[in-house]
Amino acid sequence: LRDNTALALQLCAAPGGSDLLKLTSQTYRNKGKRYAARMFGLESYVARFKDMCSRISQGSSLLMGFVRTSSMTQRAIASKKEKGAGNNCTHSDEEHADDGAEKCAAAQMAAVEKAAEKKKKKAQKAVEKEKKKTEARDKEMTENAEDSDDEMSMDEDDMKEIAKQGLDVVWRLGLFLIQSRLRKVCDLMITHESERLQKLNSLTSAQIKMHEREMAVALLEMGHTFKSVWEEHVAKNPNESGSPIKIE
Repeated sequence: LRDNTALALQLCAAPGGSDLLKLTSQTYRNKGKRYAARMFGLESYVARFKDMCSRISQGSSLLMGFVRTSSMTQRAIASKKEKGAGNNCTHSDEEHADDGAEKCAAAQMAAVEKAAEKKKKKAQKAVEKEKKKTEARDKEMTENAEDSDDEMSMDEDDMKEIAKQGLDVVWRLGLFLIQSRLRKVCDLMITHESERLQKLNSLTSAQIKMHEREMAVALLEMGHTFKSVWEEHVAKNPNESGSPIKIE
């Protein structure tokens, strides 16, 4: 019992240990009840049913988490695009006014230059015209790139919320995979030991079944010890559950 308590405390001290200890205790208790076959086997059926319900609940929770994260991301991008569209409309009106003034000034300057410099060569005009086209094209490309960056970027608060939600889903997915593997390990531990004893031909079927029940009871007691340590830890640290990585 002391070794089990020490192992539980060691697991609890690890990053995310509270959640790890909880799922380990649940798995040990369910598997112990299943193979112990107490109460004429009724406890085994109840344990299997609870285990199946737990898997369905975890799977549906993960699916809803993925959907929620995707929805939050789409809403944040759509909101940013709407704000960007409003800003672009305002800037567009100002640019039209500026363009009108610039055109008037350019027309006046052209008239003055035309009157003062009628003998300029056509080649020089062509070079100046091409230069202006190039500058206008570069300016347009720069503005389009800035607009695209504004549309794809998101507010810092939205990014934090999405990151928190996504991190929580990834953490719960990791716990789900760990618990699935732990279930398989418990099954293999008991079934392989029974198969090994059967190959020795030194024990009867009743003795092998008794040995299997003893292993299941030991696993069940270990699960209860882990649960007690977890309850004490949660009482002292109620806000420690969840991913060990925090986003401020």
